Amino acid sequence: VVNLALLVDGRRPIGAKARRLPDSASVTFETWRDGPSGGSSSTEGGVQPGEGAVVCRNLADLDDYNSPGAPAALLKSCLLCCGIVSVAPGAPPLADQLRRAGGGLHVA
Repeated sequence: VVNLALLVDGRRPIGAKARRLPDSASVTFETWRDGPSGGSSSTEGGVQPGEGAVVCRNLADLDDYNSPGAPAALLKSCLLCCGIVSVAPGAPPLADQLRRAGGGLHVA
């Protein structure tokens, strides 16, 4: 569990929801600049890559987790801090790590 107390654009709390994608070997991070459109989360319908989504298919896609300006950096950091995947030298490929964890993820 990660718990923070901070404001983003004068609003709080920051939250995230994740769902397992058993048939996937990637992680999709869905982000919004001004909150989800229409006032409801689009995680039910999902987004297509390029429409507010960052899709990570290999460990190199997670390398910028420690760059605050990188797309989905906070969500990537949470994924790594929770120990779901590792980018440590010698870590298995992302697809293998996700397979062992039960499949891919959609995080929003």
